[in-house]
Amino acid sequence: MPRESQLTKILSDLREDASRGRFYLPRAEVNGAMALPDLQAGHASPHFEEAMQFQVARAEEYYRRSSPLEERVHADARPTLVAMTQIYHALLKKIAAHPARVLRRRVSLSVWAKLRIGWRALRTRQS
Repeated sequence: MPRESQLTKILSDLREDASRGRFYLPRAEVNGAMALPDLQAGHASPHFEEAMQFQVARAEEYYRRSSPLEERVHADARPTLVAMTQIYHALLKKIAAHPARVLRRRVSLSVWAKLRIGWRALRTRQS
């Protein structure tokens, strides 16, 4: 899994991972803004959103830097790569809009949103 998608997955699963005693972000970067007990309880510290926005910005930069690589993937595999990248990127945008939401419930896209993304990716290949 590319690092932009992986970071998006880590952000979306913060509470679930915390409930299992797991934390996958560098502690030095979150600087106490994401303490495991707070995440487990679903509470955002005063600096939680700032720490989340830092991670979201990092993921956005990864998406930006990796986009030219799509052309290097075999044409038959490209629609799948494009669809999965766009699904994870849309998920990241939902997280960015309301970062604390990840502490209350799983952030996801509807089946229809995923299907639209997949359809567009498939049609792009046929053009």
